[in-house]
Amino acid sequence: MSLQSTLPGLTRHERSRSEITMAEFVDQCKAKGELSVPADDPIYLYAERAGIPDQFLELAWLEFRERHIDNPAKKYRDWRAAFRNSVRDNWFRLWRYADGQCVLTVQGEQATRVHGKAVPARPNRQESLEARNRAVAERLVASQRPSRHGGFDQIDYRDGVNEDGSF
Repeated sequence: MSLQSTLPGLTRHERSRSEITMAEFVDQCKAKGELSVPADDPIYLYAERAGIPDQFLELAWLEFRERHIDNPAKKYRDWRAAFRNSVRDNWFRLWRYADGQCVLTVQGEQATRVHGKAVPARPNRQESLEARNRAVAERLVASQRPSRHGGFDQIDYRDGVNEDGSF
């Protein structure tokens, strides 16, 4: 039994009446002079904290709208909340994280072409490898501190173990 079926005071018919299609939602926004996703929507703050670029967020909206605009069977009471969920859960697998940056996946690159958006430039592969190698080298240098273990680093393990278990 779903949570909606247990809500007091609402019949199934009343609940379904409050749900609208994406096309109806877009029409209502146009009639009210509102943006489908207003500038103060919480998804922008979430995307900023998650490191999702604005272009990717726009791409997510275009894909979300494209997939739902002509589907009369799909209805929500709050399409903005559904969009926020789609971004948080990356429903369409448009991006991923690589080397600490949010980058497009194959699906994301395909969606940019379908929606006529420019694919954000990727760093040159050689430059990326060089940057990664520099970062690894810096971490190695930073990690080379004197040991806090008295004399433990002085053991030469190549000599083997004595019969009594000592080195």
